[in-house]
Amino acid sequence: MAAARKPVAGAAKIAKFLTGIRKRVSQTFHLKFADINGEPGIIGYLDEQLNSVWSFHVEDDKIQSIYVVLNPEKLKHLKSKL
Repeated sequence: MAAARKPVAGAAKIAKFLTGIRKRVSQTFHLKFADINGEPGIIGYLDEQLNSVWSFHVEDDKIQSIYVVLNPEKLKHLKSKL
């Protein structure tokens, strides 16, 4: 999975972006809900291996920002904790 090259803003654009990702992702990709740095998030697994960590900054019951880490170097310290 590749990251967006520039920020995606607005509910409609984000929904379209995420729908596009889902269409390209392998059947072996699955998500687990988690608390990420005190905010709601998800952990993505591909072929049972840690693939990505997503955290959601929420204000007034709406997602304001989504932060995604895909870089294996930045994720390697988490593998033993998840």
